[in-house]
Amino acid sequence: MQQSRWNVLYWAVESESFDIAEYLIKEKGMGIDVSAKYSNGKTMLHEAIRFAKLDAIKYLIGKGIDINIKDGYGDTPLHWAAIMEKVDMVRYFVEQGADVNAKSNDDLTPLHWAVLYTNLKVVRCLVEGGSNIDAKSKRGWTPLHLIAKNNRLLWRDNLSEMLETTAYLVEKGANVHAKDEDGNTSLHLAAMKGKIDVVKILLKHNADFNTKNNEGRTALYYAANNNHQELVEFAFNP
Repeated sequence: MQQSRWNVLYWAVESESFDIAEYLIKEKGMGIDVSAKYSNGKTMLHEAIRFAKLDAIKYLIGKGIDINIKDGYGDTPLHWAAIMEKVDMVRYFVEQGADVNAKSNDDLTPLHWAVLYTNLKVVRCLVEGGSNIDAKSKRGWTPLHLIAKNNRLLWRDNLSEMLETTAYLVEKGANVHAKDEDGNTSLHLAAMKGKIDVVKILLKHNADFNTKNNEGRTALYYAANNNHQELVEFAFNP
């Protein structure tokens, strides 16, 4: 019965029928908790983000739901707003004091997700809101590492925004020398993937082709080993 009551409240909130939601919350004997967790530890607040309902989000926050409540993966509503690329929601959460450096079970912050989805507007909003630009995941990846290593198909259609995001992060002081658990810098990872334009930006901000990882390998080794001829030629003739 509790599940069905929660479903009714969820439908009311999703459709922004707040008078019905008020009735369900206040009616004696209903016992409906707006902070209740269900599938994968998600709450109504997480779901409201998924369905792009900003008014519903504001309603739930007004009802006292924890703005930093985590789902089963450790993701907060701000994580989900970044994943869904909802700039207005990200801005709202930041303005309401959400933890911009909250970490998931994998130690990913909202900024990590914003970078993975290559949304510069979301990245800017988070950085301006105080996100740690060098935050590390459990594997030691900073946001800059993720730009360098990831091969999202979206980037093929959005290369310019990927490069703008890379430039924005380093201009804001992202550490180009930071190493992951394998001792790789973002330059190592960009060289592995043959991302010559990312490599150029990193080198412009003092990344070093001679830095070695835990195996004693340099970025140039990976460029050659992965047959990225253009990148190898650039290394010798910048």
